[in-house]
Amino acid sequence: MQFISVLRRRAGFGSLDRRFARFLAVDFLFNAAGALSGFFFNIFLLRATADVKAIARFNILQHAAIPVFMIGAVWAARRVSVLYAQRLGLIVQCAAYLMLGLLAAHAAVAAIPAAAMLGAASACYYISYTPMLLTYTTNDNRDPALGALNLVNTVIGLLTPPLTGLFISGFADLLGYRLLFFVSAAVSLTCLRNSFKLAPTLAPEGGLHTRFSETIKAMLRNHLECAAMLATFAYASRFALFTYFGSLLGYRALGSESAMGILGLAGGIAALGASVAYSRTVRPSSRGNWMIGATGVVLSGVSLIAFKLNILTWVIYTLCVSVTTVFLDAPPLASHLSVVDDDPALSSSAPEVTTIREFIYAAGYALSFLPAFIARSPEASTINILIGAALFQLVPAMCVRYITRHK
Repeated sequence: MQFISVLRRRAGFGSLDRRFARFLAVDFLFNAAGALSGFFFNIFLLRATADVKAIARFNILQHAAIPVFMIGAVWAARRVSVLYAQRLGLIVQCAAYLMLGLLAAHAAVAAIPAAAMLGAASACYYISYTPMLLTYTTNDNRDPALGALNLVNTVIGLLTPPLTGLFISGFADLLGYRLLFFVSAAVSLTCLRNSFKLAPTLAPEGGLHTRFSETIKAMLRNHLECAAMLATFAYASRFALFTYFGSLLGYRALGSESAMGILGLAGGIAALGASVAYSRTVRPSSRGNWMIGATGVVLSGVSLIAFKLNILTWVIYTLCVSVTTVFLDAPPLASHLSVVDDDPALSSSAPEVTTIREFIYAAGYALSFLPAFIARSPEASTINILIGAALFQLVPAMCVRYITRHK
């Protein structure tokens, strides 16, 4: 136990308590359920439908469903509790994976309701995410907390790609995917059980009242929160484009799910170290500067595959993306939460703030797919699209620096 305590302190996690540890376990299981079948989900859709645009349709619908269903999730959070909303989402997530397992051979049909259900599950879960972060952390230890969340969930990225890639490759047709969907459903049930161990967050209010109109006005009055929302919109584009086009380019460069899985293992190891580095080095005053540096690293990786796409350049690109992800994703969220923490009108309306932020994130995510539909040949334009997405990350970096300087 003493060794573990020393290790936690040296990794930068010594300020995090037992309540946060329980939250960390639930978040790990929620993301594990998605990652087990989700790492190769785009390839699954491509193999099952032979339609590249089916991937875009699924992703757009899933992410568009999140903010829509969040409106209902806010009502559940206000009527009962945010953890009640979370548990509803975990039940829906389990049902979605069971349906995909049963109907994997009919993916063109099943993918549409599955996208909506997984979007609804994420909506219910992430309604609880911000209140839990606000309850179980402070602005002083929020960067280590986000580093710990990224570290633990990177373990998923470390283990699932090689294991699931080899697993899928060991079965004919879509049987491997079908079995993984059933495993994801079982993990969702385990997450549901652990949800009942979490400490309460916002107190339930009862009734049907929500605070959307008051929250929108409070957000518009707060210039720092406006900057945080612009950062959210801007960094959503990178996640969408790098996930969508990255999986296609990776499959072209490596040629198989098992090879992608092995490289995912290497990327996970790099991301693991990056999470510890983030927890030890990034503080509220330096968030924007680290984002600028990370943008430069990603741009270097994209430039390499623009010069020549082969196994070597793809490996270097993957490592560049892996080590920078936490430095690009965590600062906008940490900055947003610090603004919410300091504004009583926003902190008391955390579910509504989360919903509005998710609408903005979904808008950035959906709009970033426009090149896939308007480009004459999306596959041929992939490199240029990724370069533009990498450069665009300077926008959220500047927003985070603005928040830091004016707090």
